[in-house]
Amino acid sequence: MMDLQFSQDMHQLEVLRKATQVGKIQFYKNTFHQRNTYLRLHLDKLSPEEAVLVLLTCREKCDTPLQVMLDAGAEQSEEVLLKAGFRLVRHCILGDFSQTDLAGPLISSTTVASISIKEKDSLVFSQALFAYYCKNHTDINPWTGSFGDFCDILPETILYDQDLPLNFAYIENNEIAYCHGTGDESFQRFSQSLVSRLFNQYDRIYFEADDNDPYALILLGLFRPKELDYCNTFILD
Repeated sequence: MMDLQFSQDMHQLEVLRKATQVGKIQFYKNTFHQRNTYLRLHLDKLSPEEAVLVLLTCREKCDTPLQVMLDAGAEQSEEVLLKAGFRLVRHCILGDFSQTDLAGPLISSTTVASISIKEKDSLVFSQALFAYYCKNHTDINPWTGSFGDFCDILPETILYDQDLPLNFAYIENNEIAYCHGTGDESFQRFSQSLVSRLFNQYDRIYFEADDNDPYALILLGLFRPKELDYCNTFILD
């Protein structure tokens, strides 16, 4: 390991052995989550011990927390991250479901209404979701954009519980992009009506379920467990 050399600029840390590149870590930032420095790892040619050394060197050279996001199948890289002191802070399931994946029959006990984000009355939904989103990201990588920035990334359509409007979801075609609730029991009822409505329009629906988002996990619970793609987020403070 002692024969490794490092060359760094603002975009990457290059790993050299006898003047030949044997690995690198690329740096990037998220425009709306600027506290952490994100890393793309290219360390496959190194031993696990060497990869740990490179990550620790990277930490010494960066003055912000480091964040790595790994897709399913990257177990070896996950082991290296953990040995280097990274913490697993979020597990995100990438849901792709048809009606045959449902855990049981859906009970549509609530009336689902629709509103466009372009309508003035939709502001209350955007404000509630913004507060919920910021809370869920505080311990991972806080939102650093404005409320207006947040609204700009939201889908146009909002489906909501007519009796309890703060049970709602932002929808883009057959994807549930964001959801918000007023409590587990009421959101459970709304989620069944929401999914039933979407399956009346589409053969498949999609959503991401972070393990720190209780309402997304309620949606996930409507379906039978199966092998799904996922993304894990690791942080080194």
